[in-house]
Amino acid sequence: MCTILTLALEYPLGTDAIGRNLFVMFLHGIKMSLYIGLITAVISMAVGMPIGVISGIRGGPFLDKVLMGITNLVLAVPSWLVAILFAAMVPIEQRGPELIDLILGLFSWPWFARAIRAQFYSLREREFVCLSRMTGYSNSRIAFEDLLPNIGSFVVSGITIVLLMVSLQLIATRA
Repeated sequence: MCTILTLALEYPLGTDAIGRNLFVMFLHGIKMSLYIGLITAVISMAVGMPIGVISGIRGGPFLDKVLMGITNLVLAVPSWLVAILFAAMVPIEQRGPELIDLILGLFSWPWFARAIRAQFYSLREREFVCLSRMTGYSNSRIAFEDLLPNIGSFVVSGITIVLLMVSLQLIATRA
């Protein structure tokens, strides 16, 4: 029979009713949350970044409205309701962290797309971009050589925000 142990050097957070070390369980939970958050950030960045770049560079009246309309539609859908419905349709043996990654990644990309589009809109009127246009560079060359390097810190902070957002969502669902 195991008793609940209080705080000690061997068990910094104590143990639960069956004698498991709560600190080890806490570290395992953090590892899983960071794994899910990182994969979610990569998926949402892989989907949102091209949409934001295309909308920010090529953004004519039709293409920009279509891409931002799709983005706003995904933002308007209650992601937790869709996640619950999607998880209910998947067999139990196929549910796992990968399913959570996919669902959260597919509903996190619109924030990246809108933010990257806004960054491109602010950068495309700067002098160095106008100089590149006067030199005859194509839109794709301007995007990859002039604009993308200038939003690198923004992308890193966006990934950090998604990691925090996913971690908080996972903590909230486990509480």
